[in-house]
Amino acid sequence: MELIVKNSVMTNKDDYEYNANGALTKDTDRGRQISYNLLNLPKTVGIYNDLVNGSTYYHYSADGVKRKVVYQWIEETVRKPEINDKGTPPVIGVVNYVTKTTDYVGNKIYEDGALSMILFGNGYIKGGKYHFYIRDHLGNNRVVVRDSTLAIPIPGQIPITQPRDNVNFPLNKIVVVQRTDYYPSGLPFPGRDNPEEQRFKYNGKEFDTMHGVNMYDYGARFYDAAIMRWCVTDPSAETYFHQTPYMYCGNNPMKFIDPDGCDKRLAWDYGAGTVTVHATFYYNRWNDDSRIAAETGRDDINNLKGYTYTDKTGKTWEVQFKLTTKDAFYPKIAANRDPEGNSIAAVEYVGKSKTVENAEKAGECEYKKHIKVKNVYKEGTTPGHEMLHALGVITHTSSGFMTQYLTNPNRNRYLVQQNIKEILQSGIELQEMVNRIINLLDSIFKVNYTPPNMRDRSSDAYNQMIDEMIERNKKPDVQTKDF
Repeated sequence: MELIVKNSVMTNKDDYEYNANGALTKDTDRGRQISYNLLNLPKTVGIYNDLVNGSTYYHYSADGVKRKVVYQWIEETVRKPEINDKGTPPVIGVVNYVTKTTDYVGNKIYEDGALSMILFGNGYIKGGKYHFYIRDHLGNNRVVVRDSTLAIPIPGQIPITQPRDNVNFPLNKIVVVQRTDYYPSGLPFPGRDNPEEQRFKYNGKEFDTMHGVNMYDYGARFYDAAIMRWCVTDPSAETYFHQTPYMYCGNNPMKFIDPDGCDKRLAWDYGAGTVTVHATFYYNRWNDDSRIAAETGRDDINNLKGYTYTDKTGKTWEVQFKLTTKDAFYPKIAANRDPEGNSIAAVEYVGKSKTVENAEKAGECEYKKHIKVKNVYKEGTTPGHEMLHALGVITHTSSGFMTQYLTNPNRNRYLVQQNIKEILQSGIELQEMVNRIINLLDSIFKVNYTPPNMRDRSSDAYNQMIDEMIERNKKPDVQTKDF
């Protein structure tokens, strides 16, 4: 990968231009022009400088999830300056456009209609082989490894009637297929091993280098690692009014991460040993009862103190809550556009109880995202109870916030440890699933690979560990597993 920078020195105050929403539309320093859709996501990025003349077109679903990217560039310009015998004007340029299309279908990526990669949380499948990430403490993909012989069994090649102990999957040494180091801002170092092998890098985010765009896609926003700034304002800017809405991770990328470019559901502060639970709850700006319900639940949960969470490494984190509320014309639509958004509404009637005959519900949470609370309970514990369901709480308890019935005399504004665990685990559910996949592969193929815990490791210790791993696996040590 080579970074394309037309002019590294800003020549005038107009190097950057923005639209009325505060989104970057023009970067003359690198010859970029950007247009946006209604969700304030990049729609078209044009690169026009001395090295590149191309465009990138992004396509999204209604909820802002990227589904397709079309790249187009000029391959050749044919110039015919001569005038023919009929006096036809000269042909200044005949432009041939080349197009490349990338489709995102669930966890599958297609390049020009052909399956290219199948993603899973800790790696991907490519060319019929499993590839695994080795990450540092920020979740950056530093090394990609695979076994030189391990391939995915193709159904039909081995008859079902064949004895299991005759099916062997030999393992040879581990092969390092990509190695990436980063500047503190997330920009990859040039000259490292095979940078184009895969493009999910800093924080595990996709790094788009086509035409020299060189931006990370975080979902809610695109991030320019060269200047450590977002290209659009923070959707939750009013929550952090003391900071610039373009700043990445409080200007401290060595300590914090931003999983999606929006409010972070789980923000881990490794220095302070705290994990903060973030979420936004939208209410109808014309409905005062809904506002009261949203603010009551928000304040109740934000006031929860003294809770801890112990991760699998044995490290204990202090749990904090920082929920926000926002008014919106259409709360459900606003919530669906926000990766960490939820909606809450105070209504006259929620529905019939499924467990108590002839009883009504005090509240409900649909799809862990959309909340309804009966009007008369808007200032009670019901809003907080349903908000906690939206945050991932499943278990009803005999006392505290999460008693199943509002009439329970033990209902109060406290949580039990199981509720805290469920909230935290809902935020890291994907990683838990990936670990189960790794364990399954280990039991089937004897792939003795465990993602290292880099949380307390220095970069020197990390690099030493990688070197030792590579050295260990230089020895041809074939292993087999009987089925």
